[in-house]
Amino acid sequence: MIGKCEIKSRFADTDGGSSIKLSTLRVNGFKEVDRLCKCTERTTDTKTLGHTGEKILNECYIDLTLDKLRELDDDRYAQDRYIMQRSRFLDRGMVNALVIKLRMPYGSEMEKADYDYLCSLLTWSRNDIFIMPILEFEGTADRKIMPSRYNSFTEKMLELKDSWTANADAAMGVPHYYSRRRIDDLFGIYERKGEDPRFVAVDYNNGRMDKPGATAGTIIKHFKEGGIDDTFLYAVNVRPYRKAARTAEDIAGISDAWDMYMVNYMFNAVGPTHSRPHSVRVELGWSNMGRLFDESRIKYLRLNRKDDRAPFCEWIEDRYGIVLDDDPMKNPSVYQYLRRYNFEKTNAALAETSEAIRKNDTDEIREFIAKSMPDEVKEPRLGC
Repeated sequence: MIGKCEIKSRFADTDGGSSIKLSTLRVNGFKEVDRLCKCTERTTDTKTLGHTGEKILNECYIDLTLDKLRELDDDRYAQDRYIMQRSRFLDRGMVNALVIKLRMPYGSEMEKADYDYLCSLLTWSRNDIFIMPILEFEGTADRKIMPSRYNSFTEKMLELKDSWTANADAAMGVPHYYSRRRIDDLFGIYERKGEDPRFVAVDYNNGRMDKPGATAGTIIKHFKEGGIDDTFLYAVNVRPYRKAARTAEDIAGISDAWDMYMVNYMFNAVGPTHSRPHSVRVELGWSNMGRLFDESRIKYLRLNRKDDRAPFCEWIEDRYGIVLDDDPMKNPSVYQYLRRYNFEKTNAALAETSEAIRKNDTDEIREFIAKSMPDEVKEPRLGC
């Protein structure tokens, strides 16, 4: 449950003679993060979780479009399934941080119901921090105007926050398209609304933290000029170095580039990358299913049939978060997903048929075969 965020910072000397900033984040009086950490998330295995302890930030990242947001608002079951497939909220002592990236066409406008639904998600009992969602504009957009639109979005969200929860601090979100010159304007919005954001989440949009002109230095400068020492900086969607590449950190003898990021840029937590998937490993294959029907005797979904595309596009978006256009045949990487889709649908149909056979329901068996078989083999011989 979201609540007050208490932050205490201190500097500690390292063996090399330099000093690093350590911040303790405490939420609701008992959950806390007390170390520099690479965030755990949905794909973190159980063994790793067992060694991390509890005083760490657990990232729950959700990437969705404006249309998907409205769809989930109308269907509670679809909402729960969508969130749980993409995030893992932990009931142990870890601080759960829900990060929402909302993608919307540049020319579209949000309704009040959209703002209310975002607030309802952020005040979910499993979430511990009210982190301002990140807006991503799709299509042709003027990068100079995007910060102004996000400022307007932030103002409306802060106005609604108090109606959903009166005793919670708002953590500031900084999209990747913000320039250093616009950071003070964003801080000013929070200050005018009576907020004092000392928890700041910076979106790197699947980029590295060592790019020139990054906003981190300006954020730190803002805090120093204001005499604010107790801060917690959180880097979201950070692209790591390839394991095969020899980085400057390797040459310098530093084992982990994440440590270098946090020491140099004074970040307290770094989250993993969340690039949109182009292809993923399909967990199961046809060899795992007893093949009662071969490909010549079962009607499979094929993308060259226009009527078959809609259910497949809906399935791949719901399962993997991949949004396809009206003609998915142009993208060859979708065919492994199509194979998985056909596998699941065929396996489900076989389960229904097996149940009908067990019940000796010949009418249902005939109906299934009539729908599934090509015309030339629609006359089954069931011996009855």
